[in-house]
Amino acid sequence: MLAPLDYFKSLFPYPSIHPGQLKIAKVILNSKKYVIIEAGTGSGKTIAALCSMLARKSVSEKILIFTHTINQIDPYIHEWRKLVDHLNRQSAPNNKSPKRRSPVIIPLLGKKIICNCRVGHKSKKIGKSKLRKILKEFNFALFNTTTDIITFFSQFASHRKCVYDLIIQFLPHSDIIITTMGYFNHHELLLNRLKINPRDLLVIIDEAHNLHKISTLKISLDDVIFCLNHIGNHPFLTELYTLMLETRGELSDQVIENVEKWRTNYLQTLAEIQKGDIADVITDNKLFLDDRYVKLKDFAQTKLGSSVNYIMGSELVCVGLLPSQKLAIFEAATKIILQSGTILDPSNFKKLIGISTDSQSLIIPSVYENNIFKGVFLNFTTSHENRTRSSFRQVTIFITQLVRLNPRHILLMCPSYKYIELLYPYLKQKLKLPLLQETAASSAKMMISNVLKMKSQVVILGNQRGKILEGNEWVLNEHSLISSVVLVGLSYPAQSTEEKLVRRILRNELGSNFLAQYYSLHFPILSRVLQSWGRAVRSKKDKGALIILENRSLEFLTRHINTRTYANFSNLCQDVKHFFEGYPSLDTVLRM
Repeated sequence: MLAPLDYFKSLFPYPSIHPGQLKIAKVILNSKKYVIIEAGTGSGKTIAALCSMLARKSVSEKILIFTHTINQIDPYIHEWRKLVDHLNRQSAPNNKSPKRRSPVIIPLLGKKIICNCRVGHKSKKIGKSKLRKILKEFNFALFNTTTDIITFFSQFASHRKCVYDLIIQFLPHSDIIITTMGYFNHHELLLNRLKINPRDLLVIIDEAHNLHKISTLKISLDDVIFCLNHIGNHPFLTELYTLMLETRGELSDQVIENVEKWRTNYLQTLAEIQKGDIADVITDNKLFLDDRYVKLKDFAQTKLGSSVNYIMGSELVCVGLLPSQKLAIFEAATKIILQSGTILDPSNFKKLIGISTDSQSLIIPSVYENNIFKGVFLNFTTSHENRTRSSFRQVTIFITQLVRLNPRHILLMCPSYKYIELLYPYLKQKLKLPLLQETAASSAKMMISNVLKMKSQVVILGNQRGKILEGNEWVLNEHSLISSVVLVGLSYPAQSTEEKLVRRILRNELGSNFLAQYYSLHFPILSRVLQSWGRAVRSKKDKGALIILENRSLEFLTRHINTRTYANFSNLCQDVKHFFEGYPSLDTVLRM
């Protein structure tokens, strides 16, 4: 029987193992329960972590992987294909290597995303032998597809009644389950469907820096009144109505209990309505699409006892799971890997997620540091009082100059969708090349597809808080199509009532105003900056420029990022021009 490290090496599907990947394997295969890994784009952390977990996995254990977004599932599926292909070649008759079964992987997405069957439809339970046959077909199709995961599901679902119910039946028979962090809020349901003892879980949390995010869910008195008028006087709604009229501040356990006891019954009532069992109650099918109905349904699906709840004015605000609560869900798991390119400070991160013992940290330096130009222009800001016609004209002049210097597409990341709308007409008027604009209705898949279709240079306008900054690749023939990422200002969190509430809760949780400020304000900004250059540099063949047009948070940024600062934009342009000398153009990449 092979030792775990030797087993890892035999599973590894690439010709060579980088020193950083070997370090990742060794730290995962050790006895520590929690492992924090900071390794940037191109470090090979995905395949290293996957092979390491498989090397230590017993027959009864399952690997459970969480990504931040659906798009980030695709790189894991890609590496799984490499692994399966490698194992298949080892199993060839003329190969004397030990024969190993390929691991079964199941991507778990929401029902609305992968299934087109009618609301309330339930598939019949399938017998074990037939289920294993369909599962084998599913993994074979997943192995051979060249599409993204959502497109794959739409194709696989085309001749089946309910793919989601089928996936749920697959889960207990899988080796690897990959899903998104959204399932943290439905962890009890997930663990129940896996039919597994939590001690038999090996957990990987990818892009783990996103654990710092604390979601809020808000409903208003008007939302409750709307549902009372359309659903009827259900006790769940009447309790909420009375509560929101008579209570202020944080809700007591007794108040939560009074609402909570009717929550499940309310969801059952909604399910019956949607199935049509009591269709006479509903005269307008548009109800199901109304924002007020949807908000109340989402609220009812949130267990109040697991969050902090406040009545503020005529609104009820539910603060979601804190970072430490998210990790505590899988406290019984045998191994938990938290990996990201932007952990930044492992000691503070451990405080944030509630780890004090039985942990080990590993930082793998970026292998592409020399491939990146990083510059900050000091004489500009996008603060609200400076969003004038003059400032939009100034940005347009900057981008016009940078276009001439860039050999490939430019990704222009703005603070908000509103800022994009205001800037777009100025760029449209002055630039002599196409503009691709991200909107609130855009999907990451659509944006990527549109860029890949372009045969000449374009400027892509994106939102720093939108869908394209993290986990997306614009790559053709193993070359990045993006040569520069320009951050027009930095997207600071809004100083809303909910943000202040979250910061206060975080301060109480961490016992430190500094850490609460760091993780609610500075850390999100810095992680976006670090994520952004990964859109331009995807391999050793790539070079990319990261240009920040903002003078706020300069001290904080330069403390964490080795960057040049410029008071004169012409000097910045001169250095960018020099940096890209001899770098292959977009035309060259397209002709490869």
